[in-house]
Amino acid sequence: FRGCRDEPERWWEFFEDAAEYSFNKAHAIGYAVLAYWEAYIKYHYPAEYFTELLNYSKEELRPLYALKAPLLSVDINHSTWDNWFDKQKKGIRLGFSLCKHVGSDLGKLLDNKSEKISSLEHFCIEFNPNTRALDSLVAVGAFDLLHPEYSRQRIRDFAPELLKQVRAMKSRKKDKTLHFTYPETIEKEDEESNIMAEFEHLGFSLTLKKYPLGSLNRIIRKGEKFPTKNRGVLLEIEEKTTQRKTKYAQLKWLDNSGFHQMMVFSKEYEDLKPALQIHKLCDIKVQVSRNDWGTQIALKEVLSVY
Repeated sequence: FRGCRDEPERWWEFFEDAAEYSFNKAHAIGYAVLAYWEAYIKYHYPAEYFTELLNYSKEELRPLYALKAPLLSVDINHSTWDNWFDKQKKGIRLGFSLCKHVGSDLGKLLDNKSEKISSLEHFCIEFNPNTRALDSLVAVGAFDLLHPEYSRQRIRDFAPELLKQVRAMKSRKKDKTLHFTYPETIEKEDEESNIMAEFEHLGFSLTLKKYPLGSLNRIIRKGEKFPTKNRGVLLEIEEKTTQRKTKYAQLKWLDNSGFHQMMVFSKEYEDLKPALQIHKLCDIKVQVSRNDWGTQIALKEVLSVY
């Protein structure tokens, strides 16, 4: 621009700075409408909302423990590859896609099965799963309704041999008899074992959901200044060493409000270390403090382990 060179440059610099935070109006309206729809559905239809959210990402597990709608376990006859909302039982039926080692090929075969599975033997004959997929399905309770006479761990013990005998039977040309005898032992469910298996193969535990857990979020919101009781499950322990060669630990904790990071400082760690047990329900006391880096949660006492 002849005669006004400085003015355009000044405006150009202004536009450059504004471009870093400016937002297209139509784009902003689109986001606002979408956010409104999601907020409405999440408030009025929370179970349906989280069903689809869980289908989109397995990482969205945190709200499931606080969700009032029941979580229905993976079931060999009622589940599909995706999670779905069961209107009759008003709960979220978990899908095969959540199960560790269960691939989409097996999931699609199960989706398109022509008849209901009647037993573990029937499943092995019809679908010939690999050993890890079979173990994962048993571990999350997919066969609980078909074999109530056995604990999950008991089925996991004999399932590999059953699968082996089924494959041997199918490979024989003449003798099509299954040479396998089901054990007669009837065992009670070991809930501790089920909780650990569900965390390993699902990423969270349905067995644990029936217990009343605490909420660290509630403690944080209240701004409690003194050690406060909380109930939950310890998922991980990461031991570390300070420059002074003293040991402390970072913990991953689960309660009704989701997953939390927690510290055990050197002063308490040596005393508390024997009581820290993975995947067990326990009552603890925590101290919540705030500083320039945010909110810090410190474990102060282990009251009881169940």
